Amino acid sequence: MENKIKYAKYAGIVYLLIAIIAPIAMMYIPSQLISNSSITETIKNIMGNQLLFSLGIGIETIVCLLEIVLSVILYTLFKEINATLSTIALVSRLSMTIIQAINALASLTVIGILTSSAMNGTDVNSVIFALLKYKELGVMIWQIFFGLHLIILGYLVYKSNYVARFFGILLSIASLGYLADSYFTIFQLNATVFSTIGSFLLVISTLGEVAITFRFLLKKINLPNLKQKVK
Repeated sequence: MENKIKYAKYAGIVYLLIAIIAPIAMMYIPSQLISNSSITETIKNIMGNQLLFSLGIGIETIVCLLEIVLSVILYTLFKEINATLSTIALVSRLSMTIIQAINALASLTVIGILTSSAMNGTDVNSVIFALLKYKELGVMIWQIFFGLHLIILGYLVYKSNYVARFFGILLSIASLGYLADSYFTIFQLNATVFSTIGSFLLVISTLGEVAITFRFLLKKINLPNLKQKVK
């Protein structure tokens, strides 16, 4: 039973690390370098800030490693509740992580092309644009796997009663933010109403993940159901 408390603490720590460093690579650095209106400007920014761009790649790989650790910890924490669903949640999060790693490879390819003389005489702008667009769309795909993970994790949290069931409900609602954002993009639902719904659900998703992070990290989990598997 003490191990379960330790796993919950470990999960909280890794969640917190991801929450701190992932936005740097996925939001802050791209906002400083990527121009939505000009690929030429984007390339200029990357070449003028290669260290910052490379830092983003490095952070992305660290996030991937942390995701692997977190996936296994969550599986260990919830496998006694429902082994099948815990396995699906594990595979879903690991699938997300694989796509994130491929995205990091796309970024590494960008810097490799820009610093290589072998691309002379080719349309570098088009290649870089394609790689960056590929990475942007890759986010839409990994969010689908993450959405599935959150739905199941929310159910497991709810059934386990390790923490207040409200947190399980919040996580399941959070999954809708990622799924909505991805499928609205895939089906090109760009109307204002869909954009507003997607943005709102993403805010809810952030609140849900932050809440469960600090609940695991700062509070002891309940242990009354550990001797019973929830079917």
